[in-house]
Order: sequence, then C-alpha cells, then structure tokens
Amino acid sequence: MGTLFFRQPRLVLLALLVVISAGLSALVSIGRQEDPTITNIFATVSTVFPGADPARVEALVTVKIETELREISEIEVIQSTSATGISVISVELIETVPPGRIEQVWSEVRDALSDAKREFPAGVLEPEFDSDGSGGYAAIFALSLPEDFSLTRAAREQRPSPIGCVPFPGPSSSIFTVCRTKRCW
Repeated sequence: MGTLFFRQPRLVLLALLVVISAGLSALVSIGRQEDPTITNIFATVSTVFPGADPARVEALVTVKIETELREISEIEVIQSTSATGISVISVELIETVPPGRIEQVWSEVRDALSDAKREFPAGVLEPEFDSDGSGGYAAIFALSLPEDFSLTRAAREQRPSPIGCVPFPGPSSSIFTVCRTKRCW
C-alpha cells in the first residue's frame, strides 16, 4: 500500500483533496453562537436551622427534603451534608433531560421544597434553592506598597508570627498573610 502512493502521485493529491474537502464541509456545517446557551443540570438547596446540632438537622430537615426530591424522576444524584445549623443538598439532573424541560424540573424541585417546608419544625428558615451556579467567580485585589517597602521584608513577615498571622495557602512566592487578629504586618 505504501508503494502505491509512490508509484501514483495523483492518488496522494486525490487523498489530500478528499481530506481537505471533508474538513471544510464539516467546518461549514457546524452551528455557532456568539453566546451559546448553557443548560445547568446542577443545583444546591441550603436550609438554615439555627442552633441545631448536625444529627437534628439531618433528621428534621435533610431527610424530609431528600424524601420529597426522590419523587422527581429526572433527578439522578442527591448528595447532602448536615452541619451545625445548616443543611446543604446538591442535586444533579439526568444528562438526557431535554433543555426545554430543565426549567420545568427546577419548578418541580421548588414545589417539592415547599411541600417539605410544611413538615419542618419551628425555627427552620426558608430553603434557598440555587440553580444558577454555572457562572465563574473571581476576586482581584491590587496592593499599593510604599516606595521604601522591600519585598524581602514582606517575605520575612509572611512566616508565622506570634500575633497569629499565617501564610496564605498558594504559590510559594506568595507574600500574602491571613490574620486571626485585627493587627497584621
């Protein structure tokens, strides 16, 4: 087969033309959007129960919400965490849910939360439903240092100090510190 292309150079040209035309055809037929629609199949439900220990939050809040959510067939995964005073439940829909149906499913989840809320004891706050978690988050900070401030001094002061400053986790060249007191160097 390898010698066929050496003997017939026109076959090489023909093969190249076929590959290039197939690539161009595929490129032209691909649909494009400037801002493509992203369907979010993930959501979180946070419910605050002030002063309750994790076992109580689990029994009186988390289990009741999970029971209501399990009745919705489009939900694939339910993961929950109960801590002191708060219940956080992550919900994931089945990937094959049509994009037009997703908002209807989230509406059913909101209805299920309303049903579960009727069974909550007094003191439990309204469950917070968030299905818009697909965005990106960033924080940008700018530092302005005096002209006589040396980076050597900053690196030295980054080390743990008796007043409670500890190095900020991150790159080894980081000069940031997190302080446990009001005073930081």
